[in-house]
Amino acid sequence: MWELNISENIIQNNPELDKNNDTINVISTLGPNNEIPDHSNTYTYNYTDQNQIVDSSETFKSQLANWVVQCNVPNSTVNRLLPILKQHKCLNSLPLDCRTLLHSNAKITNLRLVNPGYYFHFGLKDGIIKCSKRYNIKDEIKIVVGIDGLPLAKSSSSQFWPILAYVQPFKEYVFLIGLYHGFEKPADSNDFLKDFIDEAEHLVKNGVYINNGIQNVSIFAICADAPAKSFLMKIKGHTGYHSCTRCFVEGEYLNKRTCFPYQEIKPRERSHEGYINKVQEEHHVGNSLSYLMRIPGFDMVNSFPLDYMHLVTLGAMRKLINLWMHGPLTVCLPSWQVKKISNNLLSFKSSITNDFVRKPRKIEEVSRWKATELRTFLIYTGPLALRNILSERMYNNFMFLNISMTILLSSNIPKKLLKYANSLLNFFVSDFENIYGKHMVSHNIHGLTHICSDYERYGQLDSCSCFVFENYMKTLKQMLRKHEKPLEQVIKRYQEKCTNEIVSHNNNQPIAIVLNYEHSNGPLIQNTCGPQYLKLILHNKININTRSLSDSYILTNTGEVVQIRNFAHNCSTKELLIIGFEFLNKRLFYDKPIKSSKLSIFIVQNLSKNLKYWKITEIKNSKYKLCKSI
Repeated sequence: MWELNISENIIQNNPELDKNNDTINVISTLGPNNEIPDHSNTYTYNYTDQNQIVDSSETFKSQLANWVVQCNVPNSTVNRLLPILKQHKCLNSLPLDCRTLLHSNAKITNLRLVNPGYYFHFGLKDGIIKCSKRYNIKDEIKIVVGIDGLPLAKSSSSQFWPILAYVQPFKEYVFLIGLYHGFEKPADSNDFLKDFIDEAEHLVKNGVYINNGIQNVSIFAICADAPAKSFLMKIKGHTGYHSCTRCFVEGEYLNKRTCFPYQEIKPRERSHEGYINKVQEEHHVGNSLSYLMRIPGFDMVNSFPLDYMHLVTLGAMRKLINLWMHGPLTVCLPSWQVKKISNNLLSFKSSITNDFVRKPRKIEEVSRWKATELRTFLIYTGPLALRNILSERMYNNFMFLNISMTILLSSNIPKKLLKYANSLLNFFVSDFENIYGKHMVSHNIHGLTHICSDYERYGQLDSCSCFVFENYMKTLKQMLRKHEKPLEQVIKRYQEKCTNEIVSHNNNQPIAIVLNYEHSNGPLIQNTCGPQYLKLILHNKININTRSLSDSYILTNTGEVVQIRNFAHNCSTKELLIIGFEFLNKRLFYDKPIKSSKLSIFIVQNLSKNLKYWKITEIKNSKYKLCKSI
């Protein structure tokens, strides 16, 4: 039962951290309800990358072409390799030119003029069909689209505007629908989106033929930041008084900036019908509406999620840090405190687990932090790095954002907890205004009051965010080998990849348990035996590594926090077991405004000296983040 009292004021008080050196803080990467199913009888001892499996009937030529496109090998390098390979009598059928090997198009056609640049349409249907060759798509095909600008160089205004997509929930496979290149963004979003809208309208009405049948298609969401969203929807930008896409709030101009002061009485919400009928003329730009409204079932308000990558990490979190470092004297931290925060962050490097791409950096470098680093700071390292440095009021305000986002990034949370997260975000915005000033309540800060509605529609916020599309942007840049004709280069590279990559079908059933690095060094205890392993991979993406201190912690179903030392088997039943040490003392990291145990966050200490074992099915949270106390 979730013991929450939403009607009362949120109490701003947190317990002190234990100053003992052996105190650690364990923070889960998964939400409190992400439990691992029973796979006790399913073991795979040798892990093989499924994408690298090649059918025996594939020729060396096709394998070589696949290697070229997968590794993005330059044509000049391949042209030097081919004559060497041809010297072998078994390979004399190979061509001498890379373009022949890859079946490259000699000439690019079908470029469409989209003032002031050019656009090429790869096709939504083609992307769906390619995705169906990788995954079993059984239900309605829900398309998540991502659109944003991509600068190609610092020395010129050359830019791409790609239309990217994936079929939910297969975020691993992003494909190109269309690509624009020019030295300015497209002059008219309807002209830019024309081919996509026409094809999407047809597919939604008629479906697509895959897997020996017609399957329904829907445009589930379009992910974009605030400037791109205003461009696509033909509405006021984020500095406009009537720019909020979710409600009729009217902004104010204070201290040379547009702001949206918090309102206890919520403004009227926008609707799809209100957009079509232009209920609020000040919200729109020009006389025309976006042709996206022609797509059946597409909601011009709710089908544009409030992307938390831009709204929360690059928006609210970066704004908070900049206020602490460069804000008014009432909130600005002295340099020695800023340095202390940086030292705390750097001390966490050894505790950051392998599924974090980047290690913590100094907070003075926040202008160069990526969105993933800001997310790590907000959810994981910030609560410890800022403790006892920020004032109590400022720290508690930060924790309101931390707790609410931890909830919204978890799966299958109870409705009562979602309602609590919404109350917490509203309190954060109100308290933020009181601490930092009305003029600081920007478009992004105001947007936090609406983001919970996206959880109700899409599920946890990572389900529809720009993170996956932002990662694909670097793939587009990697396709460029010179400055000339960037659009034509990407078209050729993408078509070569689609033509030559060897695809293995994924049956949507990830390998349940993969054990790596067999050994015989123990430790073992009574009734346990080999084979023994050092590393466990769950569902092809969760890694537990006994050789890495930060990657060896789990939480059991009965609430025990365990440091894993070995993976072995029960001598009698042959079941897979976890052997490790249990932390004997466990307490809350905070108890207000919500008990940290509700989010599987604890302070633990006093590691047992006696080894114990647990069944693999007793794991509740598959990976825990470990940070030293400060």
